Amino acid sequence: QRLGEGLRRWKADLIHAVDASAAELARRVAAEQSLPYIAGSFDLGDARRLGDSAAGAELLLAASEPVAGALAARGSATDRIRLLRPGVYHVRHATCFHEPENSVALVAGGPLEDFNAFDAVLGCFAELAARKCDCVFFVIGSGRAEKRLRQQAQRLNLGQRITFIDALPTEQLARIFQDADIYITPAPQRSIDMQSLLAMAAGVPVLAAAGKSANDFLRDGETVMSFTCGDCAELTVKLSAMLDDRASARALAESALDYIRLNHSAAGNVTALARMYREVVEGKKTGSSS
Repeated sequence: QRLGEGLRRWKADLIHAVDASAAELARRVAAEQSLPYIAGSFDLGDARRLGDSAAGAELLLAASEPVAGALAARGSATDRIRLLRPGVYHVRHATCFHEPENSVALVAGGPLEDFNAFDAVLGCFAELAARKCDCVFFVIGSGRAEKRLRQQAQRLNLGQRITFIDALPTEQLARIFQDADIYITPAPQRSIDMQSLLAMAAGVPVLAAAGKSANDFLRDGETVMSFTCGDCAELTVKLSAMLDDRASARALAESALDYIRLNHSAAGNVTALARMYREVVEGKKTGSSS
């Protein structure tokens, strides 16, 4: 009710539910205000979560091709689905290993839900520590497996070399990745993996677990190096290869930046979104006048 009163003062033309969690509220407010609404989708499960909210939306904005496919498969009219990839600010060139005198910063992140996936990362870190590699380790995220993973890190004698950091907002992540050298996403994610996208945008090479996910920007050999989820030995081999051949790691980071410039620029996202807003508002006005 308070939101509706504010919208009347602002003379809004359109309601935008940025993600699926806001779609039902957007539908109700839009109906009360006689306004069109659109809904965003960032997760493969949103097609089910949206329910009736999807049926009434003028447009459904999918953050990736897999998400768009999930919406279409659930019965959402394909003519209302639009692809709107997240926009991020990006550096001009790869930033990894830019201070050779410092220890290499290896960062793994994502929801700490899959113990086996992150356990493989910890095993990889332990192997690098045993080899006396000059690395420091970070794990960013939170979830039900966090306590076990912290205990496992102690059992592996990672001690003071590893730091666990709670899940962080986007702006803080972007600053952290400025000082990272390699980023690892240990498990495929059903929602848009903003941590990997931000790491790529920061000029950091990414190792990503292969598998079904919502993320069409994780392209093996083009934007990331893929490995089998939970396979500590394979991850160790590929991570070691990056550490040994830093020129190739930087080349992968540069290739990822090229992809982001074409598909995930902040300016391109804003331009596309404004175009969709106009499409809906002008279409509504045309429909009302006829």
